[in-house]
Amino acid sequence: MGKQQSKTEEAIVVQNAAGGSIPALAVPPLEPLLVAAINIHSGAGPVVLSQNYRHIQLHGLASTILTTYKADLPHYRLITNSMTPKMEFIADYVMKGRILVLPIQGKGIANVTMVNLVVKHDLIGEPVVRNGQTYMHIREYKVKFLPKRVYLHFTNLFNGDKRLGDQMNL
Repeated sequence: MGKQQSKTEEAIVVQNAAGGSIPALAVPPLEPLLVAAINIHSGAGPVVLSQNYRHIQLHGLASTILTTYKADLPHYRLITNSMTPKMEFIADYVMKGRILVLPIQGKGIANVTMVNLVVKHDLIGEPVVRNGQTYMHIREYKVKFLPKRVYLHFTNLFNGDKRLGDQMNL
């Protein structure tokens, strides 16, 4: 290449070449990234919805590009932005609640596909001293997902009422 790469650049190249994993650092593959469970609950206003996802597979993370990275280490803060061209979230789901006056419930497979997904991360830490060394402990993690477009498909939404399910899965 003619230009010497930094250790960070080398790690990124190795990670991408290995399908997102870095075995020497015990980093698991990113394709797909497996997540055991996510529970989402909203409970006020026109949308009251409980969503429980299990056996989650996230596809597309290996093509994520880090667009911004700011480290304010004296104040224990990291801010990053990234862009993922296409991310698919596939999982078993259970959903119950209402949107406006329409009751929603179902159990099946969910596919949430986000296109041109911008993610803004804000990690706020605090110092922790161990064995005379100061480390950063993450106290708060704020994340915003800003997709250009989202496609939703839930099998068995409305417990199998095809007419209602087809209208929601457009």
